[in-house]
Amino acid sequence: MTPSTLDLRSFLDLCRLHPNLKIERNKEGELIIMPPTGGGSGNRNSKLTTRLEHWAEADGTGLTFDSSTEFRLPNGGNRSPDAAWIHLEK
Repeated sequence: MTPSTLDLRSFLDLCRLHPNLKIERNKEGELIIMPPTGGGSGNRNSKLTTRLEHWAEADGTGLTFDSSTEFRLPNGGNRSPDAAWIHLEK
């Protein structure tokens, strides 16, 4: 671990200490501090999440998540997409 990277445990501790920050971590363990979205992006993200949820309810095979949800990726990164859908089998 170098000063600019964090292992998973340290990253999770940092997130718990700063719940108001949107912090992501790439596969190298480098931190990414995400700024708040502006009005245009926030509006587009809201529409995207709403449309995805409507589709998921009609489809019935998965769950949707908003941009506050963080996922641990297979490559080791921790990211929060604008919207996400995951099959129920997962």
